[in-house]
Amino acid sequence: MPTAEAYAAGQRAKSMQSEPAAELPAMHRRVLALTATALLAAFALGVADTALDSGRAPDIQLEPLVRGQTYFAAGNLRAAVREFEAASAILTTDPAPLLALATTLGRLGKPGPQLAAVREAVRRAPDDARSQFALGTALAAAGETQDAITALERSLELAPEGLEARVNLGILELRVARPAVALQHFERVLAVDPRHEAATAAASEARARLERADRGTPVP
Repeated sequence: MPTAEAYAAGQRAKSMQSEPAAELPAMHRRVLALTATALLAAFALGVADTALDSGRAPDIQLEPLVRGQTYFAAGNLRAAVREFEAASAILTTDPAPLLALATTLGRLGKPGPQLAAVREAVRRAPDDARSQFALGTALAAAGETQDAITALERSLELAPEGLEARVNLGILELRVARPAVALQHFERVLAVDPRHEAATAAASEARARLERADRGTPVP
């Protein structure tokens, strides 16, 4: 699975518990936003090359996807949307155009259509790890925490090496007041990549919460 190249900003997830969890610090709300916009940008820049290399469709069918990639890289997002929509209509069983479309819609500030595109990608390819990851991160951004956790867990079942999926899952576990579970996810990431910035920051928060719980100190 591709790694997020940048942080998106200002996303939040709501608790699935009847007893509300404490708010995450601002840093960790930002970490949680290793979500749809940031992650999927890597898809939008890479799906055309993947499609071309796979030989799964004639070149003429891939032309809208490639044009969309070009427009996206140039910052012409509205033109990219048109091309990715056209590609999706041609490659009707392939999730890649929809993931690229979701990226672009996210960049345009259209979370509803973005989530719809990701859901359709999952419908087309329910056993595709990147589609499940995209769904999980988009749902997290929309505040649908439990469904986001479920999608991210499915992504990790399909691709256990997905570090960003594991970080996002840990952040959501932290958000619903399960710091011990969250810390397990962060430590697994750090065992592979000790310099992973998001996992390092979130692991510190999880440990601090566990220490406060051991002392009986309320979480601020």
